Amino acid sequence: MKKIAITGNIGSGKSSCCRIFEILGFPVYYADQQAKLLMQKEIEVRQKIIQTFGEESYDENGLNRPYLSKRVFGDREKLDQLNAIVHPAVHKDLQQWIEKQQRKGHTAAIEEAALTFEAGHENYFDAIITVVAPQPMLIRRVMKRDRISRKQVIERLSRQWPQEFKCRHSKGIILNDGQHSLIFQVQNIIDRWSL
Repeated sequence: MKKIAITGNIGSGKSSCCRIFEILGFPVYYADQQAKLLMQKEIEVRQKIIQTFGEESYDENGLNRPYLSKRVFGDREKLDQLNAIVHPAVHKDLQQWIEKQQRKGHTAAIEEAALTFEAGHENYFDAIITVVAPQPMLIRRVMKRDRISRKQVIERLSRQWPQEFKCRHSKGIILNDGQHSLIFQVQNIIDRWSL
């Protein structure tokens, strides 16, 4: 079974591409969603977050996102500490999920994750697809989606590796600029790679 990562910077349209793969019958693991779930439910992850960031990291509703966001965004060291707790847990969960997909007889399984390269997981996959879009488009999409300022989007983008680097180290590239058909590009990859 082929293990494929779909990556790209925020606002590139990874999720849109992954939904097309899903419609075409491929299982997709959404790393960001799973990370949020593991931060809520996984006791070991929860304990490490409390140990590192304090009791206020959780309240009666579970993970205290506003508190944690204030602590880590804008502080590279603290963000790295959080990633060092969450990334290994997500990767372990992904491995278990991939084993399940293999038992189900799937020929390929896909992980959608913004930080495949940043987390150092690129060698785990048989192939990486990077979804790209022009920088002004990325910024507009994230501003609209997350209702945040241009400055905040640029700050988030600065913590991700450049699109050019990701493209150079990927087997496939999908251009999501509103001009090129995503369905056609996804189908082309499936055909060329014999998935």
